[in-house]
Amino acid sequence: MWRSKNKYHLLWQRGFFLMDYLRETLAEEAGCGFLKMFGDLTYRQSKVFRAVLYMMDEHQDGVTLKMLSKKLRTSAAATSEMVDVLEAKGVLERFPCKVDRRAVNIKVSARMFGELVKVDEFYGERVRRLTAVLSEAEVDQMVSCFEKLYREAQEVQFCRD
Repeated sequence: MWRSKNKYHLLWQRGFFLMDYLRETLAEEAGCGFLKMFGDLTYRQSKVFRAVLYMMDEHQDGVTLKMLSKKLRTSAAATSEMVDVLEAKGVLERFPCKVDRRAVNIKVSARMFGELVKVDEFYGERVRRLTAVLSEAEVDQMVSCFEKLYREAQEVQFCRD
């Protein structure tokens, strides 16, 4: 059998199942008109969008194409092409860099930030429903474990970059 039953296999398997469940429920809602911008994104486009979104935590004025292509491990041309598509969809915006007039900054559009508020509310409610079977202590423990894993993944990513 290709699947082992050890705890690490179950951890990634259940994690992927839950992520797929949440993505699929969002996609179903997007198909009904809710969160249309997210439903129209391909996996690759959503990866570029998420990279810009997370990078903006550290770079509030936006990220340069060079920074983004390094993060995505793609060429500047391929990254620029994807940004063009996302800009046409209203997901990202380009604007002149204040520090280097030769550079262009990229950030998440105001319209997309409005959609993110809806996504946050949507996922918050879905996760609340899913975790209703857990005690508050179990939810707190789960959050603590996810935070540790998140920090470790960030550290691994940082060392890789």
